[in-house]
Amino acid sequence: MSTLLQDLRYALHTLSKSRGFAFIAIITLALGIGVSTAIFSVMDNVLMERFPYKDAKRLMFLQIHDQDKRDPGRRTGFSSAEFVAHSQQNHLFDQVIGAGDEEILYKNGEGTERFAGAAYHSRNFGTVS
Repeated sequence: MSTLLQDLRYALHTLSKSRGFAFIAIITLALGIGVSTAIFSVMDNVLMERFPYKDAKRLMFLQIHDQDKRDPGRRTGFSSAEFVAHSQQNHLFDQVIGAGDEEILYKNGEGTERFAGAAYHSRNFGTVS
């Protein structure tokens, strides 16, 4: 324990002689710790936390895996008509939710503005055993 106290006194004495270096070292450590904490907090909330839904482990995401049409710009999702047909024929899921990207054109007094939007359709089937 006496060696630890001696080392601590020596470190404080050395840092007091070069205050500029001590200030820069402390600021660098504080920024590094702060940035690391912020990044971990975001990663924890976005990637590691479960969805805030009841029975989140039961959520399913359906995708189209069409080997012939996997090139960029090709079909990647269901059409609205296919979604409605699938949801009407559903005998397995409690609820079906579909979302799609929409381009919205907004006309104001100065011209037209383009926005990215989304539309969704939901269908609840009650509890499935």
